[in-house]
Amino acid sequence: MMGAWFDGHLQNWLAKDSAGKWRSGPIPEGGATSWGGTFYVIPKKSKQKTIAWEFIRHLTLDRAQQEMAFKNFNAFPALIAAQTGAYFEEPIPYLGGQRARAFWRESTKNIAATRVYRHDAIAEEIVNTQLDLVLTRGKSVDSALADAHRLIQRRGQR
Repeated sequence: MMGAWFDGHLQNWLAKDSAGKWRSGPIPEGGATSWGGTFYVIPKKSKQKTIAWEFIRHLTLDRAQQEMAFKNFNAFPALIAAQTGAYFEEPIPYLGGQRARAFWRESTKNIAATRVYRHDAIAEEIVNTQLDLVLTRGKSVDSALADAHRLIQRRGQR
């Protein structure tokens, strides 16, 4: 499971020579989720908050900017108005001519909003560390899950 950006990774970096051999499809059993995304913040100590806010507004609310980022970098537009262009209906040669952008747009309609918590990054790091121990060191899944649960609770109380 990957986001729309993965198409760009494949054709520009990971598998340049396998054009036409890839396709995009739905998550099994009707699942829908986002994979990736970018968060913009303005540091509390910033001396340029007004300029920073204008920059964030430009990146997130300017339709042309969102369309350009999608066309050039496969950064799926969060701005719904930027999801209506003819570009979405064009076939993607790398994906064997599949009209995957239209499929991706339809898929986004089934993604539920996810709350973000300040400890998410810590929990993700802990889970990934435990997964690595399962995959590379033979740690049992039950033990890894128990350790991840304990560590997340401990770190979340700090």
